Amino acid sequence: MTFRPYLAALLAVTLFSGVARADVSDANSSSSSSSSSSSASSDSGSSFAAGRPDSITDKGPHDRASNLSLMGYLGRFDYGSVAFGVDGRFAIPIVKNGFLPMLNNSFSIEPGVRLGLALDGGYTIVNLDPSCYAMWEFYFNKKFSAYAGLGLGFDIAFGHYFGDSVSFFYVGPAVGIHYKFASNIAFRAEARYADGFGFNNYYGYGNELVEGGLTFYF
Repeated sequence: MTFRPYLAALLAVTLFSGVARADVSDANSSSSSSSSSSSASSDSGSSFAAGRPDSITDKGPHDRASNLSLMGYLGRFDYGSVAFGVDGRFAIPIVKNGFLPMLNNSFSIEPGVRLGLALDGGYTIVNLDPSCYAMWEFYFNKKFSAYAGLGLGFDIAFGHYFGDSVSFFYVGPAVGIHYKFASNIAFRAEARYADGFGFNNYYGYGNELVEGGLTFYF
């Protein structure tokens, strides 16, 4: 799968840039605190021990909002050399303060559906792809967060390549980022891989996709 190294490179760059933003924000906050009086510095030290608000170390209770993501995707399917389409997903927070009490994190489930085309030579395959992912997200500051997920989906493919249609389950990981540029809207980027199993002996069919779009919080 020659496409995977490009996904890995994309993820490394996006995650590194996000952590760098968080570090710069923390550095600016620390610099501002050090210029205050000694008593204020003491208060700041206590605040740091508890975790700066909205930082990765913020342990305080959080009210996570449900959100709707609308994205486009580009990649490849094992049965189609080029794949593209649209993806809609709705995230529902289940554990709003996550599984790690010392970090700012959350756990959600995210059902969705993807519709697209896969092109392979003279063949055109139409894909309808309902899925549900479990997402574990970490918040570095008010704007930036990164997540990892694991999902189960059902791929229904229509096209001349298969005769009438073929369908199979798939499972696979996903990693991505959110970057908020407004109070209730964020840019979202994601890379995912899925490996198929199930009906009609179509074991091992998978896809490698890069997605991008907007997330709306409610």
